[in-house]
Amino acid sequence: MVADPAYLESTLRQIDSRYGSFANYRRQVLKLSDEDVSHLQQKLLRK
Repeated sequence: MVADPAYLESTLRQIDSRYGSFANYRRQVLKLSDEDVSHLQQKLLRK
């Protein structure tokens, strides 16, 4: 899989413009709390 960096940058700019930050977007739109993110990080980033 390949992601075009320009597309990703544009998407993140739109998120920042609408929600102020990606963290706000994840809380408001994705409904992921800080605790949810911490749990996901623990599961996905295990060594």
